[in-house]
Amino acid sequence: MPSRCSDPREESLVITAERTETAGTERLAAQIAASALPCIIYGAERLEILEANAAALELYEYSKAAILERSMLELFAPEDQAQATALPVDLRKPLYAWGPASQISGAGRMLMVRVSIFAQPWRGRGDARLALLEDDTAGYAAQQSVRASEERFRDLFE
Repeated sequence: MPSRCSDPREESLVITAERTETAGTERLAAQIAASALPCIIYGAERLEILEANAAALELYEYSKAAILERSMLELFAPEDQAQATALPVDLRKPLYAWGPASQISGAGRMLMVRVSIFAQPWRGRGDARLALLEDDTAGYAAQQSVRASEERFRDLFE
């Protein structure tokens, strides 16, 4: 293999940096896989899903192969897709959080999900993002129920 650097010491530093990056990525991959929190790694440029852990597969009701064929945009309900297209691509922005956003599971079930996004290089992809997902479907349904009850209560006294 031809050398990428003219100085052997520089070549050694490049190889060491590559090994460190690979080891770090593999540690991160193991942490994501073991996490109970649904996690998805996606490319910021085209929003393609690069990796998803078991918790995300369970939340979205997709197989690993099926979710990797999707984009982040496809997970959002039509009414929230415009906001999803604004997912951050700015590499200088380390964190972006929003929600709850309407998303749709593979089985067609409506989900309300809070999304926290971190800039996270992934297997050579500098544009990769780590999305931590919090299912707030039950909490959102409870809030809607309380609002409906309050409206019925007000109507009784008007």
